[in-house]
Amino acid sequence: MFSGYSLAVIEDPGAGSPEYKRKEFSKKHNKCPPKMTVAILFLLATNIPMALYMSLVHQRGPEDVMNHLARVATQGNVKSILFLTPCHATPY
Repeated sequence: MFSGYSLAVIEDPGAGSPEYKRKEFSKKHNKCPPKMTVAILFLLATNIPMALYMSLVHQRGPEDVMNHLARVATQGNVKSILFLTPCHATPY
């Protein structure tokens, strides 16, 4: 929400004022301002690595444990398993 508002203000500095909301402006933009381009590139450069880390590496232990237990259970080496965690902490 804050990024979207800031990008709107970078594009048109009058967008945050109350007078802007009362008046109707119909502008056609053909080119993205340089500040807007830098801001978008900065947001992409900081959010893409964080999204990759959070979705591929961070807190994937429960899934790795479940895969290991499934392999061991298919070999017949496990008689029972007791989970002392909330139900949402164990996938599958």
